[in-house]
Amino acid sequence: MISFATVRTNQANVSPLKHLTFWAILLSIHFLANNATGQEDNPSPILDPNYIEYDIHEDEQTETSDPNLTESHANGEEYADQSEKSFWRKIWGKKARDAVLLGMWTLHLDGTGEFFGDGRNNDEGYLIGAQYYGITAGTFINSHDDRAWFLGPAREIYTHNFTENSRMDIGYRFGLLYGYGDELPNVGGMSVFAAGVIGFSWKRVGVDIGLIPVGIITGSFRIDIDKLFTD
Repeated sequence: MISFATVRTNQANVSPLKHLTFWAILLSIHFLANNATGQEDNPSPILDPNYIEYDIHEDEQTETSDPNLTESHANGEEYADQSEKSFWRKIWGKKARDAVLLGMWTLHLDGTGEFFGDGRNNDEGYLIGAQYYGITAGTFINSHDDRAWFLGPAREIYTHNFTENSRMDIGYRFGLLYGYGDELPNVGGMSVFAAGVIGFSWKRVGVDIGLIPVGIITGSFRIDIDKLFTD
């Protein structure tokens, strides 16, 4: 049996360093235990999956349910659609005024014409044609001295009045062309043509300058007959 005096003697022999080590271990255990308990009671929002999911859904809901953003997006698409339609309406323009087309003189920019070239191509077209309700048709002598025929739309995209009786028109004509044979790409002798037109008019008499993409400039007379019997 161990006496009380023996216990006191053993305790007295315990060094101060061991006491300090013992209490340091107890304090460390206590600190770690409290820290673990606090993390369980208040989990970190960074590690909490519910917190992350809530933020993501909240952002998505805010973005999709904002009526101002939805309306702004719809208005933007509507404006772009209207701008595109307005652009093509301007390009399509309006039907060219009713007129009789006469004469035609040609300038070949490659130097093969009669007036300013080596004379390989004809420069006098003797055009006889008409424009009615936005459709043009007629016949002329082409660059190879063959008779050609054309038919297609005639449009105006810009008009400027210099005075009450004088104006300038900008437009174009395009359509089917017959009479060139293998000199132009064709199907059964039928080719296509396109030309920009700038017209200068005084009252009902005008001059049309045609710009053809193959390097040809034409000039012809025009007599307007639109509203001839209503003025």
